[in-house]
Amino acid sequence: MRFNLKLLLLPASYPQQGAEWAGAQNERSARALQRLVDHVEVVCPRPYAPRFLALSDRWRPFTIAPAFEVRGGIRVHRPAYPVAPKLFQPFWPNRAAVPFCRRTVSALHRDIGFDAILSFDLARTGGLAWRLGRAIGIPACGWATGSDMRHASRSAAGRSLRGALRSLDLVFYQSRELRTLAAQLQGVGPESLSDEHHIVQPRGVEAPEKLPGDDTRFAIRSSLGLSDGQVVILYLGRIVRGKGLFELVDGFVQWGWAHHDVTLLLVGSRTGHDDAPALEKVIASSPSMADRIRVLPGCEPRRIWDYLAAADIFAFPSFKEGMPNSLLEAMLAGIPAVAFSIPPVGEIGRFGGGLLQVPPYDFAKFGEALLALVKDPMLRRDIGERGRVVASEHFSLRKNTQLVVEHIASLVARVGAAGPESRRE
Repeated sequence: MRFNLKLLLLPASYPQQGAEWAGAQNERSARALQRLVDHVEVVCPRPYAPRFLALSDRWRPFTIAPAFEVRGGIRVHRPAYPVAPKLFQPFWPNRAAVPFCRRTVSALHRDIGFDAILSFDLARTGGLAWRLGRAIGIPACGWATGSDMRHASRSAAGRSLRGALRSLDLVFYQSRELRTLAAQLQGVGPESLSDEHHIVQPRGVEAPEKLPGDDTRFAIRSSLGLSDGQVVILYLGRIVRGKGLFELVDGFVQWGWAHHDVTLLLVGSRTGHDDAPALEKVIASSPSMADRIRVLPGCEPRRIWDYLAAADIFAFPSFKEGMPNSLLEAMLAGIPAVAFSIPPVGEIGRFGGGLLQVPPYDFAKFGEALLALVKDPMLRRDIGERGRVVASEHFSLRKNTQLVVEHIASLVARVGAAGPESRRE
């Protein structure tokens, strides 16, 4: 089904030269929307970064980001706005960026005639979305993705987020937990939020047209010096403390020494952007295990599936998530997974398993679950197959994006009936 809609997307991050990993899920969502509606245009505001900041690993991507490019047939605009790092952070993307984006968005609207705005990340672009929507007279929607909802109510970020929640015309949440957090920010119970206005909808994941086969598995393992008999436990994502990786490594050191055929791969290191150096020091402190625990650089999104093809088990020890896409991708690839039973993981598990859940923060139980999979190939195969069914049937990016477009189309129709000119500031 195709919808007669023209959408303006406002992601807080979007892949670019020097940072192909930044906002990869936002780009996947944009391409899914592109298949469903008449037109998709992306405006991704970026902080202004003078050339001399190219010496900084953290700031270099912003110094080389093109102001305009076409990616996958989608036009991407990156207007720059001023920012003072660490000073009243919510102000810069949600307020200071408005005049710098408004000229671009107004010109695009005159040329294209957008029907609605959809922002990804309520904390960083939710406020920008509703302000631009009011300025050009179209409805603005937002999609809460995860960490954007975890701000104290009395903090500057919390106040900015609360304003976005009240001002956006439609809000999607990747999990029930995020919707509950939205209610808490507004000082009400979840039941007080309108089901028509506050909708739980995971974005979902999508496998490539053809999953990598045994040749890719062999190639990746050979490049890492691993035999086909090795059992590979894979983590794929950001290398930061909040993902439970330090505790995972400690646990692996305790039980992994007795299982010489097991290797732990941690893929996702980004120089200057994470805690990889500290984690590598922890690994080096156990010389007998250091060669069996590898911290590898982050890869292009398309290569995620290559690493999954090389893996036997997926470890996901994260403490907080909006909706764990890397876990869903592992399940979609048929890789059995172990994860803590945090709220969004519980939402995945309610569809019939497909992963082993253990109590949050209990790394002893986490290790036991990994070891059970290491020892039992049949259990790995059974859980992997069930996981593939759950991910494909309930967390499909294509299916879930269509549901979102249906809601937006209904909103646009209601606004049109009420008279869109009344929405202008």
